This record gives sequence, C-alpha cells and structure tokens, in this order.
Amino acid sequence: MKLKLSTFLTISLLWLVSCQSVFPGYESGEGDSFYKYITIGEQSTNVNYGDYVTVNITYQTLADSMFFEAKRQFQVQKPQYAGSIDDCLHRMSPGDSAVFLIETEPFFKYTLLQEVPDFLTRSTHFKVNIGLIYSMPESQFLKEKAAFLAWIEDFAQYEKTRLSQYLEQEGRDFSTHRQGYYKMIISEGTGPKVKSGDTLVLNYEGRFMNGKVFDSTKQRKKTFEYIYGTEWQVIKGMELVVSQMQEGEHSVCILPSELAFGQDGNSNGAIPPYTTLIYEIELIDIRPK
Repeated sequence: MKLKLSTFLTISLLWLVSCQSVFPGYESGEGDSFYKYITIGEQSTNVNYGDYVTVNITYQTLADSMFFEAKRQFQVQKPQYAGSIDDCLHRMSPGDSAVFLIETEPFFKYTLLQEVPDFLTRSTHFKVNIGLIYSMPESQFLKEKAAFLAWIEDFAQYEKTRLSQYLEQEGRDFSTHRQGYYKMIISEGTGPKVKSGDTLVLNYEGRFMNGKVFDSTKQRKKTFEYIYGTEWQVIKGMELVVSQMQEGEHSVCILPSELAFGQDGNSNGAIPPYTTLIYEIELIDIRPK
C-alpha cells in the first residue's frame, strides 16, 4: 500500500507540474495561447467583438527579436480560431498592456493569410505585445467617422489641386504609373527583383509636399525590415513601389492619399486626411524566402 501511495503521489506531483504553464510567468488563455499583464488601465470594460480599437503592437520571437512594430486602428472580429489576436484583445480594457504568446502557424495562416517566415518555427509560439490605447463600439465609430468626413469633404478636391500644382512645378522627372503613383529613379539597382515572402531591408524617408520630414530611418539610424506581402507592414503605395524595385535601387515616389493613409489619415494624427506623401526609398538588401 505504501508503495502504491508513494507512486500515486509521485504521479500526482508530475501531473500538477505538467498542468502549470510551459511558459513561466504566463497564464493559459484561449486555445493554446498564454498571457501576462504588464499594466492595468483604470477602465474595467473589456473590448467586445465588433469594437474599434487603437493599439500599439509589436511582434517578437520567443528570444525577444522584434520583427514588427506599429500603431494601428482596426475592428476586432469574432475569432477564426481559439487564441487569435482578437481573443487576446477581448481580454483587455483601455489602458491595459499585456504580452501574449500565440501559436505561430494559425496566426500566419488565418490572420495574415501567408506562409510562416523562415525565422519562426511553425509549431511553436511568438510574442505579441499589445498596449490598448482606446476602444469604441462600432456605432460610435461610424457616427464619428460620418461627422468627420462631412467636415473634410472638400479636402479631396484640395489634395488633387495641390498635387497637380506640385507635379507641374517639381514633377518633370517623375514617371506616371497606372497604379496611381509617380516615381523617379535616382540610381538603378543591379540585384534581383522583389518576390513574395522575401525579407526586405530598406532605408526610407517620408515627407510632405512642403518638404517637412515625418518619418526617416536615416534619422533613427536604423534600417527597416519587413516581409514583402505581409499585411500591416507598410502602406499600399510603398508596397506597390517596392514590388517593382531591384536590390540596390534608390528612388523617390509620390503617393496620393488613396495609396497612403486615405481619407482618415493615420491613427496618431501625424498624417492628416487626404494627404499626398513623398517617399525616398533605398532597397538595400533582399533576403530570399
């Protein structure tokens, strides 16, 4: 009997240990996800599916190597699978910040609709750091958006006039592309062209038509890397321009607002609605998929 009791206690202890999170310091979430809160906000109302949220978000490997960072506004959807980012946000309230460990393969397959990049392991997890800045119900979001668009209705025509004037004055060396952007090559590239899934290393500088710089990797002294074809990485216009570049190419492009931040501007207000942007881009390196 003592032998059996000892064996039972040993098995029970092993079972309890196995039930603890395989990631120390994290609690188990939906599906095979894990989480831990970093800060707790003053509000206690959790995000509902259908709400619009504004977040600071980064993706990291389990070894803390960051491969995506952005501030985004989007609508939280009903999860396609247990443990999705939408499930993570459903746990949060404005002012909260948390780290989530979510499964790699379902995220890339169902959320980003692409293959898992080579630097991640398909069968494991990666870190999603989320700081929830603001959330609002869909009805409130649509009401505020309608009021805002009514106020800026004339901005669209103003943008077209300003762009036309700029091209007349500065655009002699820019070629027009059917996708709607304008491009001038400063120096030709000699390397391969970009392919879907490639990791690109860029230097870029974004500025307004008055010359004011709003973003620059050179000023930060840090190149920008992203996987070509990955959602939420760069604006539509930059993706179109880069898709036609060769490794080593240095170009300047003009992006009307429909290829940049559109009628809403960006989420932090740095880019106003209906704003044409100019990007100087150097494609430094292409790392094949």
